[in-house]
Amino acid sequence: MSEGNLPESGELLLRPTEAAGAVAVRDRATEGILQTSEPRLIDLVTQIAEQRDLYFDSLLEMGFGRRPLDQWFRRFKRSEVPRRYIGVDPDAAAVEALASRGEMAFAKVHSGFDMTSDLVIAADVLEYLTPSAAESFVKRCASLTSKMFALATLNAEHWNRKGIRNDFRWVRWVPDSVYECFPYDNRPGAIHNPVSAPQVLDLLRAAFDPSKWDLAVYEAHPWEIRELTTGNTARFSLKTFAFAIARN
Repeated sequence: MSEGNLPESGELLLRPTEAAGAVAVRDRATEGILQTSEPRLIDLVTQIAEQRDLYFDSLLEMGFGRRPLDQWFRRFKRSEVPRRYIGVDPDAAAVEALASRGEMAFAKVHSGFDMTSDLVIAADVLEYLTPSAAESFVKRCASLTSKMFALATLNAEHWNRKGIRNDFRWVRWVPDSVYECFPYDNRPGAIHNPVSAPQVLDLLRAAFDPSKWDLAVYEAHPWEIRELTTGNTARFSLKTFAFAIARN
């Protein structure tokens, strides 16, 4: 599954509506970006694993928060013994809760312990890092991944730290994440790094050797908002899902 030979699940391209006054949507496939209606990262993890006939005996979850994937991995039909799970999260309470279930949980990656895993997942982490930290984070994940890296983040295609971009200024109902982005401060839960799907693709290209890894980036969880008085229709994707898959 190279960037020029992408999975069928990525061919669900969002097309501009035929309604009068519709806002045109670019064909993102020409930019190396795929479209999917899937709202959950792990569903695409399953699809790609099946397409590639991949099995994983270990999962490293970076930023597991309060909903870790340890139990999901135990049930995952593409997992195999010993099914080692490791969770990393800076939240001390989350680490304590996961460790109390007998799982390996850490506040950070430890150089003295080999955390390299077949599957590395980082969901809803990138947007809370500064841009420089995000680049280092993806590269660190790459160094710990044996077979597949999967990432999910907010898709900031139509907004950034300066506000709503011009083509979407007429939309009066926007994701909560737009407002959570302001003002810039040091709260752990504040959004510091709103990135678009092309920017995520650039991060993957900088972290993974293209001669050894296939990359796929999806705009996911699509929404459509229509202004009834004018017929204007806005389409956007709430999430970005990104994958790096080791070549056989």
